Amino acid sequence: MILNLTVPGHTSAMRAALAFLVIAAALTALEAAPATGAPEAKLRIVDLSPVSVQGLGFRPRERVRVVLYADGKQVRTVRANRSGTFAAKFAFFAELCTAFNLRATGASGLVAVAAKKQPRQCAALDPVP
Repeated sequence: MILNLTVPGHTSAMRAALAFLVIAAALTALEAAPATGAPEAKLRIVDLSPVSVQGLGFRPRERVRVVLYADGKQVRTVRANRSGTFAAKFAFFAELCTAFNLRATGASGLVAVAAKKQPRQCAALDPVP
């Protein structure tokens, strides 16, 4: 892209200020864009009886706080292994129609979420008030 900063009536100071703003805007856009190859943390539900999860994409040996939100809240603190994965098990047995959410937050700020939603057929089993 060629930027023509020679606009009639503009002083050299105005052109320099415009050039500075254009460069600053470009740098801000680059900073805001996600970096290619940036770590992407993931959380996967492995079992429902009891609820067990696997975390992937965390930093090696990072402490991770995993929270299960179902009838209340259960918390597990685990440490990722050298490859950035971990496993956590909760004292919660999910039934077919049970819905719950999970959130794993690493010490570095990486976050991963997972959820088990209630299947549609379970809505028909709920009594209508």
